[in-house]
Amino acid sequence: VKAFVGSAFLINHQGKTYGVTAKHVLLETMNQGVETVSIEGLVDQWHIRPFNEKTGVVKLGQLINANSQEKLDMAVLQDDWLLFEVLDNESALKPLKLADTALMKGDQVDVFGCNYQNQTTCQQAHYSGVYQQATATNLLVKLDLEDLTQLRGLSGAPVLNSKQEVVGIVSNVIPDEENGGVFFAPFKI
Repeated sequence: VKAFVGSAFLINHQGKTYGVTAKHVLLETMNQGVETVSIEGLVDQWHIRPFNEKTGVVKLGQLINANSQEKLDMAVLQDDWLLFEVLDNESALKPLKLADTALMKGDQVDVFGCNYQNQTTCQQAHYSGVYQQATATNLLVKLDLEDLTQLRGLSGAPVLNSKQEVVGIVSNVIPDEENGGVFFAPFKI
């Protein structure tokens, strides 16, 4: 049993609620027999549990984008999203809305969540950054954060625009070849 493998969120789409996280959080379950992007028969129940909430979990059902042919390795970062049916939401978590407009260079994005360092108390951390550009799969963001290792555990958290709509999923960091340093590189939706 692995109590904390990353972050997640809920979205509403076409009248249904879904649970979303980053695909690479499955890497945390490899020692439990998960070797592909399929958890059927290997994970009894997947939950989203809000931190700092005494009761209430979101019970997740079928992994919609399961793929028993997709090997579980670092290549999953190229398509880094998992989408689950929601069976029951007994928590106070509210679904987010997907953004309907694209980010423009200079737009602020925000990430809220718990990292591995503060998972026991989980006072929600807030990270802000400025959107620079996109690749085929990632948003490239300059974060107001010098030590990007603080993001570990936020994988799967929503990346929000100024209207608090989801524009990406916390996924990766990518070297900034032109200016040095690294970009915060959420998977774009």
